[in-house]
Amino acid sequence: MAKLKGKGVVLAGLVAGAASLLSKKENRDKAMEYLSVAKEKAMQYVEAGKQNATSATTENDFSLKDAAEGAASELNEEINGNEMIGEGAQQLVNAFNAEQDQEQDQEQDQEQEQEQEQERK
Repeated sequence: MAKLKGKGVVLAGLVAGAASLLSKKENRDKAMEYLSVAKEKAMQYVEAGKQNATSATTENDFSLKDAAEGAASELNEEINGNEMIGEGAQQLVNAFNAEQDQEQDQEQDQEQEQEQEQERK
C-alpha cells in the first residue's frame, strides 16, 4: 500500500484541478471542443490506416489456386533448392549434435575417473 500512497495524492490533485477548471461553463465548452477535435483526428488516422491496409492487400493479392499450382509444379526449381538447403542444414545439425555428444561423453568419463579416484582413497 505504501507504493500507492504518493499516486493517490497525485490523482486526488488531478481530480481537484480538473473539477476547479471545469467549474466554469466556457472551460467546459473548450474542453469539449478539444475532445471532439481529438476524436476527429483519431478517426481520420484510423480510416487512413484501414485504407492503407486494404490497398496493400489488393496490390499483393494472388489466388490460392496460383499458390497451389506454383507449389505443386514439377518444374519448380525453388522447391528442389529448398530440399538441398534442408539437407545441408540437417548435416550441420547432425555435426553439432555429434560434438555435443562427444563433450558429454568426455564429461561423463572425467566424472567416472574422479569417482574411481575417490573410491581408491
